[in-house]
Amino acid sequence: MKWFRWWWLLVLVPIAIGVGRLHFDSEILDLLPANVPAVNWEVVSVTPGTDNGIATITKLLVGHVGNSAYPAITVNIEADLILPAGAHGPVPVFVELSGA
Repeated sequence: MKWFRWWWLLVLVPIAIGVGRLHFDSEILDLLPANVPAVNWEVVSVTPGTDNGIATITKLLVGHVGNSAYPAITVNIEADLILPAGAHGPVPVFVELSGA
């Protein structure tokens, strides 16, 4: 049982307080292959609406993925970007990716 206490103090507690986040960010989030294609985003449409009584703006985005590695295919990513209407600065957003 003694090993569990050490494991708890040395592993779980630092993760819980955010120390482990530094490791996660550098070891997981930053690991991208060198040949990841670029994505150029285009706003296709802008639609006003409401969500739970809050005015929103929904932007339909299409991301065109660079296909120089295999020009025979076209890769596009559709996403809905939902913003609070009238926002003048950084705000929380919803991004909804569409599956085909």
